[in-house]
Amino acid sequence: MQTGRLIVKRPNQYADKIRRYRIYVDGLRVGTLKALDELPLDVSVGEHEVVARIDWCRSNVLKVNVRTQEPTEVEVSSNAMNGAAFLVLYYITFGYSKYLSLRLAQRGFAVLPAATPAR
Repeated sequence: MQTGRLIVKRPNQYADKIRRYRIYVDGLRVGTLKALDELPLDVSVGEHEVVARIDWCRSNVLKVNVRTQEPTEVEVSSNAMNGAAFLVLYYITFGYSKYLSLRLAQRGFAVLPAATPAR
């Protein structure tokens, strides 16, 4: 069975700063993340479902396709502080399934110099 690398990262945010997020891949708990931490995982090549949880709240389900050539990087963050303070009440009650956010991590890119037209 071929394996690939899945890396789950967590930025430094005020929300849940001293708390850990539980990370699940395909329904199995694979580890926890504190602020500014990353969790490298060797998983089988192919599609996987990633979910993050804290208490009764959770993230969206993110489907990722892990390949052998390069690591797949995922970022988990809190939505609770993305707006007015009253939104926290929404996220811990009705919006419990959106309290955390999972997305593919942004990768850097190279800016190529502009081609000069031939004369």
